[in-house]
Amino acid sequence: MIWMFGQPSCVSASLSTHMQGVKVDDSALASIRFKSNLLGEISVAWAPIFNYGSMETSRQLQITGTKGILESDIFGPSFQFYSTDSLSCKIKGKMKLTPKKFDPRIPNEALNWSYAKEIDDFLEAVGSEKTPEVSGEEARESLD
Repeated sequence: MIWMFGQPSCVSASLSTHMQGVKVDDSALASIRFKSNLLGEISVAWAPIFNYGSMETSRQLQITGTKGILESDIFGPSFQFYSTDSLSCKIKGKMKLTPKKFDPRIPNEALNWSYAKEIDDFLEAVGSEKTPEVSGEEARESLD
């Protein structure tokens, strides 16, 4: 979220435990106000899910703006969008886009590739004097 929206100005979070026999928090909710005055929300719940179909809709990123919505499942590689400015969206509804290098019928293909560029960039920086795309300070800041 920091990468997309900039620095937060205010963060509020709550944790709770719902599952019996669990001694750690199994759900969390965070609300983030960014310096740009945008709002973000992170909702996380851990529970054993026996139905893969229900898992698909529970792990997603959604960005809602004044002119549309962008959604993406973590299983990728496709994303969906709807824009009030798009004639295609007005006729067909939500549009689904998939990068050409991935087969949308094989979501694990994108999941296996998901951090490849980040890992390659880090290894290149360690092996040379190149500055990594994400500095250690930026990475630490995202964990605060």
